[in-house]
Amino acid sequence: NILVVGPNMDNQSIMGDWVFEQPRANYRTLLDGMKSLAGTSKIHAVDVGWNLRQINSDSIAKSVKLAANMDLIVVALGEDSFRQHWKDKTAGENRDRMDLNLWGKQQYLVEELKKTGKPIVVVLINGRPLTTPWLDENADAVLEAWEPGSFGGQAVAEVIFGKVNPSGKLPITIPRHVGQVPIYYYQKPSQYSHPFIDGNKDPLYAFGYGLSYTNFKYSNLNCEKEIKYGDSLKVTVEVQNTGELDGEEVVQLYLRDDFSLVTRPVKLLVGFERVLLKRGEKKSISFTLGKDVFGFYDSKGKYTFEPGTFTVMAGGSSLNKDQIFQKVEVKQ
Repeated sequence: NILVVGPNMDNQSIMGDWVFEQPRANYRTLLDGMKSLAGTSKIHAVDVGWNLRQINSDSIAKSVKLAANMDLIVVALGEDSFRQHWKDKTAGENRDRMDLNLWGKQQYLVEELKKTGKPIVVVLINGRPLTTPWLDENADAVLEAWEPGSFGGQAVAEVIFGKVNPSGKLPITIPRHVGQVPIYYYQKPSQYSHPFIDGNKDPLYAFGYGLSYTNFKYSNLNCEKEIKYGDSLKVTVEVQNTGELDGEEVVQLYLRDDFSLVTRPVKLLVGFERVLLKRGEKKSISFTLGKDVFGFYDSKGKYTFEPGTFTVMAGGSSLNKDQIFQKVEVKQ
């Protein structure tokens, strides 16, 4: 028995902004997708309405009562940028916000469902990052679907039921709080780097982050120890699927200029490659870096190069803990 609930479980918010209202046959919501894949499972639903700001206490109480007899709860939350909901849309064009929290009683809905002790999967349908640290700590799984399109509900359901092993990686950094700035991965270093006094300094989810139903291990990052500027640098790294399922990993390569006259970012993404690995399989992934990645624009706006040491980093996200490192000396 699976309960599907939430303001984004069964509406056209999956299609995002600048979309005309569609006939029912032209889109498939999360509820549609869950029903189509249910098999011997039974799908139950509570309609709390599509308006994120107007979820009422009665519908929450009804959801909690039904949830007590369920085996799994799937909650579809987020924002609504659907243009046909012009007066009530919360995202999209002309919908700037002063904070990035969930609208209305959405989190309260999950808080009440959490009290049942049943496992909870949260699906976020939204067009911008949301600050959801409570969900990260309390939900059993969080699936960031963004605005997945007309048949996005089917795609999300396939991930929930395990028909598809997820392999997406975040193209942005998601903060814990709207005031957590700077939070982007390529910020410049400073000797005056101090943590926040009232919270975790790390992002909620880092650039390049994304989980799978399997696990991957990185090893043997290799490159030449010394090259001449203008020569290409070949980098190889081994990636192994150490989990129980076949899966795809997006291998990411980053570079840092260790010393320069102009302050450079702590790291920059310089390459990535998606690779399919069977259970237990190991592959060597190769990247070739041209001279452009070693140069930069100086204080006069002129593109230049300085010889020196660079750090090459490879891993499954932009976080240091997910990466392995190697040094290379680039000479004039």
